[in-house]
Amino acid sequence: VNGQCTGCHGLDVYTRPDHKVQDARMLDAQVDTCGDAAGIDDASKQDVKEYLAREVYGFAG
Repeated sequence: VNGQCTGCHGLDVYTRPDHKVQDARMLDAQVDTCGDAAGIDDASKQDVKEYLAREVYGFAG
């Protein structure tokens, strides 16, 4: 999945100061949009959401 994500954008999309994701709901929507475009299955999209929420954004889950 990481290769599919970084095939469209770099890792800086998660850490730049002006990132658009401000909460878990916004993260879910963004991962769904990107995941659908990349052909990622629902279970993998959920894994990505949980990883990003925990490790990148620090959202409680």
